[in-house]
Amino acid sequence: MLTAATDAVNAQTNQSKTGSSQETFLYTTSSLLDLMTWDATTNMDLINQPLLMITCSKADTKYMTDEAFPKAINAKNKKLFVIDGATHIQTYWKPEYVSQAVNKLLDFYQTNLYD
Repeated sequence: MLTAATDAVNAQTNQSKTGSSQETFLYTTSSLLDLMTWDATTNMDLINQPLLMITCSKADTKYMTDEAFPKAINAKNKKLFVIDGATHIQTYWKPEYVSQAVNKLLDFYQTNLYD
């Protein structure tokens, strides 16, 4: 079943491919299994630098940020920024969401990066 799902995603991706210079995004079953078992929250307690996590109120992946953020117990100046009304992918192209993310990043970098 996993192979069938992977093949369906690959077929859909290849249908939208417009040129040979684009990546095909073909994933092997083994790399998909590795991704499915990887836990981004593992070792969050090892972060000892300033941390900014950005998520969106309508992001399918928001639950991951909500789970990871509290586990970063040693991060300095830890911030969580939620872009209200946005989905994850909209932050890449909708100007009102892109500007919110960029402005938060600029503020965070100005506060936490030193010469």
